[in-house]
Amino acid sequence: MNMNMNINMSILKLHHTNLHLRVPRRLRPAKTVPAIFSATLPLALPSTLLATLLTLATLIPTTALGKGVRHTLSGTASADVFVQVSWENHWRTEINNDAVWVFFKERRGTADYPHIKIKSVECSGQTSDCIVAANGAGFIIEPKLNSIGSINLQARVTFDLPSKTVIPVSNITSYAIEMVHIPEGEFEIGDTASMGTFFRGNNINSTYTVTDQPILLGSRGNKLNSKRVRLRLDGFNYPFLWDNTHETLNPQYPTGYAPFYIMKYELNQQDYVDFLNTLTRANARTKLPTTYMLSRTGQYGYNIHEGRTGFYTLSPNIPVGWVSWMDTLAYLDWAGLRPMSELEYEKAARGSRKPVPEGYPWGTATAETISGSVSNIGVETLNAGGNANFNSAIGAVVSQGINEETIRQEFLVNRSSSGVSYYYVFELAGSLEEPVITLGTTKGRAYTGEHGDGTIESAQHNVDSWGYNENIYSGSRGFRGGSFLSNNTQIAISYRGKATYSDNTRRPTYGIRGVVSDLQDNTPLLLRTKKKK
Repeated sequence: MNMNMNINMSILKLHHTNLHLRVPRRLRPAKTVPAIFSATLPLALPSTLLATLLTLATLIPTTALGKGVRHTLSGTASADVFVQVSWENHWRTEINNDAVWVFFKERRGTADYPHIKIKSVECSGQTSDCIVAANGAGFIIEPKLNSIGSINLQARVTFDLPSKTVIPVSNITSYAIEMVHIPEGEFEIGDTASMGTFFRGNNINSTYTVTDQPILLGSRGNKLNSKRVRLRLDGFNYPFLWDNTHETLNPQYPTGYAPFYIMKYELNQQDYVDFLNTLTRANARTKLPTTYMLSRTGQYGYNIHEGRTGFYTLSPNIPVGWVSWMDTLAYLDWAGLRPMSELEYEKAARGSRKPVPEGYPWGTATAETISGSVSNIGVETLNAGGNANFNSAIGAVVSQGINEETIRQEFLVNRSSSGVSYYYVFELAGSLEEPVITLGTTKGRAYTGEHGDGTIESAQHNVDSWGYNENIYSGSRGFRGGSFLSNNTQIAISYRGKATYSDNTRRPTYGIRGVVSDLQDNTPLLLRTKKKK
């Protein structure tokens, strides 16, 4: 569905810029949308975030907006903008809340868009909290008061610009991603039944509790352990899921005990197109599957194309598959996020509940696949019922079409009908495989949780601690949660059949989701200086 939004300018002699970010009520998954400078703004619904920059520098007819309007950001070090963020079906309860991650790029014609750093953010009033990444890559804005429904939050952002830097307002592009806050606290991992599940010591019928204490790895006592087994599928031997290590886990490895924010949805195709369109054509083409791959293997719901003026998709609300780990890392670095660990995956999926053997994110051991079809031009026909896309019932990734309004009405009552996790994160089972940093290898356990800073080089991430192309059998990466092609056991929370599979191939079942670590009381994130290759 398409609609137009008219922007009427009124006057006035202010040195600030107003930025309006609106998250309309929509079907899942989420979408990030760059700022558009036009009097009439096309708004794609459902599933969109509208980001619009309005200048208040002079009185100019709305028909000229985007052509004659120029507002420069200059001065001694920075310039202020006001940000208004609104979305529907938000929540803040005693358990957790949703939020929005906001960041900015400078549009530069056909060149890669550079990231605009943020110096500080000041929330307006007593209704919201604003939390800035220490490296200035972006900020979280979230509701402060308990409520469910529509919300409108405001903040003042100060950019961190070199002295005398001038950026025309029409060249500033803003992005917003819906997130879910995962609070601090203990939780259990493992479920006593799934392949590769975690357990305690040598008791395979136990689970392990993650606390704020150092994690000891090994096969005795209360140490964290797993079986040295590996998946054998279609004649292929996957890497072993555990290396029988005996050590103390790197204290910087994100265990999930500390709070963090996770993307509410898998990245969709419009999100990915927006990313591609900030790169040069040549660089963007390196982030796509080849025509040969698609024709030989199949689209599986993938619908991204190159046009005369840029890249576009016929399926904006369908999650983007056909990506590799390097594509995932490039996007996360570009957005100022980071990969999640497999312990953070289990925390986001299960929360503080007791594990259920072969249980799913909605809290039961019963899963019902959705059914229907999706055409090569993105037309979906989905039947009623089902709470996850798995078991090849459709044979493609789909938007699943579950209305958030229904979820709001059932909030904290019946998660199984909508397939969401304890903390209301979507699609953590089935759909697309979740990229995670593994606990099962030496390289994975060395992960420090370093964040991207918004700047990538030649369409590649440049956070050295994330690694680059890795050996498939001894890398730091893996996948959790299964996909639309997985069976019911492979989409269980604690199933680890591919947890150490550091594959860098583009596959239709691989998706993108990232996290950003929490800030408490405006304490800076423990982010490190990015190294250059």
